[in-house]
Amino acid sequence: MKRRMRGLMVGGFVLVGMVLAASPAQAGMTTIDFEGLGDVTPITSIAVPGNVVTFSIVHPTGAITQAYTAQVGGPVTAFVPNDAPAGMQSGTFLTDEAAGPVLKGEYRMEFARPVSSLSLDLYDYRVDGGPSSGDQAILTVYSDLFGTAIGTTVFTIPASNPVDGNIEHLSIALGSFDIMSADLTFTGADVGTGIDNVSFATVPAPGALVLGSLGMGMVGWFRRRKSL
Repeated sequence: MKRRMRGLMVGGFVLVGMVLAASPAQAGMTTIDFEGLGDVTPITSIAVPGNVVTFSIVHPTGAITQAYTAQVGGPVTAFVPNDAPAGMQSGTFLTDEAAGPVLKGEYRMEFARPVSSLSLDLYDYRVDGGPSSGDQAILTVYSDLFGTAIGTTVFTIPASNPVDGNIEHLSIALGSFDIMSADLTFTGADVGTGIDNVSFATVPAPGALVLGSLGMGMVGWFRRRKSL
């Protein structure tokens, strides 16, 4: 009876370990591309497997507002067809205003669970849009809510920045550091910038790692007992 109970316990630990190890939150990158959301959709939080991402916009006045989706071809809220960045990967992206490019807005992201890397595509930050050669777009990640910066990556506008728009890929990978929030700020007062293809890797929960390791360990122990 005791041997049977021990076998059931082993099986239970193995099952829990395998289920947690296979959870979507543990594996690979997650990408939010905003496709299918339509034009001028207000965005607050987006739930993905293993995480929830909250988006907001900070304006020069300090006011914090919602972000919105925009589509290429919507002249009020987005790029007109002949103004879209060449090679744009998506017809729908995130923008800072519902009524079109009027004010300079900066993007904020908060994660319900920590992530170890973050990347995004920045659309249309260029010389002819307001900022000058040498102005920068700065992606900063924090270990808390915008207090403790733990990583930064920068795009600097060159003098030859294309007139018809541009796409810049900004990426930060920190390995063991846990990112809880991020912001994208601009030194030049460009309006109408957008972001897209927000990708990140959610950090596995400590309990999941412990149980996953325990499950694998119990598999080895059980096999060894059977061979004796």
